[in-house]
Formats: sequence, C-alpha cells, structure tokens
Amino acid sequence: MKPCVLLIEDDGDMRQLVARHLEHGGLDVHWAEDGIKGQALAMQLLPDVILLDLMLPKVDGLTICQRLRRDERTARIPVLMLTALGDTKDKVSGFNSGADDYLAKP
Repeated sequence: MKPCVLLIEDDGDMRQLVARHLEHGGLDVHWAEDGIKGQALAMQLLPDVILLDLMLPKVDGLTICQRLRRDERTARIPVLMLTALGDTKDKVSGFNSGADDYLAKP
C-alpha cells in the first residue's frame, strides 16, 4: 500500500503541482481546498502525513493544526506547513500550533 498524503491547499495551481510531484514519487495523494474539508478528510483518512497551507478559506491552517493535535486520532500525524508566509513570526506561529516542520513556498 502506498503512503497516504493529505494536501490541504486552496490555490488550485499549487495544489495540482504539489500533488503531481508527490504522485510521481509513488504516494497516494488526497486533497482539500479549505480548512473544514481538510480537517474532515484528515479524520476520515488518517494519512501518513499532512501538508497544510497556512492561509485557507473558512478555517486557517494554524487552527486546523491545533485541532488535529488535540484529537488523539490525528495527534501523531506529521504536519508540514506549506505556505507563502516565510517570516520568522509566521514560522514560530506554525510551530506553536503543532506543526512538525515549516516549508516556505518559492
């Protein structure tokens, strides 16, 4: 069985680009375009890793990360913030919300 990645990203072009690269690497990729759908998919799929944008419609990535960390079903799933916000304060906020790593988009 392929490792499962959940990509929560609202930008369609970025979502398609990242998903294509991950699938080419042999991963099973699922995606959501907003925080609410992303949280629901995380609970349903229990993926191996979550790539989470910081700025999302409906519920932002920081809030989603905090919610995932509070739920015992998803608390141990690695969460990587994937965002255009690369300032130190944004990184600190991401780590404080429970993210395991923080990747700035080019």
